[in-house]
Amino acid sequence: MTSLSGMQMATLRRTDVFSVLDEQSLQSLAEIGSVVRKKRGETLFNSGDLPDGLYVVLDGELGVYANGRDGNVLMLNVLRRGSVIGDIAVMDGKERTATVRAHTKAELFLVLRDDFLRYLEQFPRVCLRFATVLAERCRYVSSNMETMFLLNGVQRVAMALLSMASNGTPFDGGRRIREPINQSSLGMRLGLTREYVNKTMRAFASEGLIDYDAGYVTVLNEDGLRGVVDGVAARKDGPSPPQG
Repeated sequence: MTSLSGMQMATLRRTDVFSVLDEQSLQSLAEIGSVVRKKRGETLFNSGDLPDGLYVVLDGELGVYANGRDGNVLMLNVLRRGSVIGDIAVMDGKERTATVRAHTKAELFLVLRDDFLRYLEQFPRVCLRFATVLAERCRYVSSNMETMFLLNGVQRVAMALLSMASNGTPFDGGRRIREPINQSSLGMRLGLTREYVNKTMRAFASEGLIDYDAGYVTVLNEDGLRGVVDGVAARKDGPSPPQG
């Protein structure tokens, strides 16, 4: 039996998948799982691995990576507290489709695949919610592919900043992104170099679209960034794409 702290139980309760559970059902879930700890830089699993189970991030930050045919590594997503990992593979039992690696020291809740499938049979509400979450994941992947293939680099950066700022906090007349931005990680996520991201963000700052200080970004002109995404000038021609 796994003994989770009050904060860890609260994290499980807030996840998209398990938010439908009552206290007794949530406790039943905690009893069939275990806590896994990873050091910074340690791999949780690799693309091609067979699924061991379903993970929930209790603390820390992890990145989801894919290897391109040209040998480049692309970061697909950043996972933080409350994120569910491995939902697709745990359902179909096929190989993992991406590599997940810890960016910081991380703590995760793990339910082994066979135990989780039995749990779904016992709690059909979770099964229905799980199907909904998978559908939302498919929509996210579709949207991300559109971002990667239909938008140029400057538009990708603008869209990413708008997305992150949507959950930000009011600050200096704008909306501040909660976490500091690592330009290398953002570049990998968008299929761009760190230098490209840096030049683009400096261009946005010079146009008054954002403020960038010590890694923290405040979006000052959301309409202007939306104009960049839509290909409409934020100010005359908007920020010019960085060269090189």
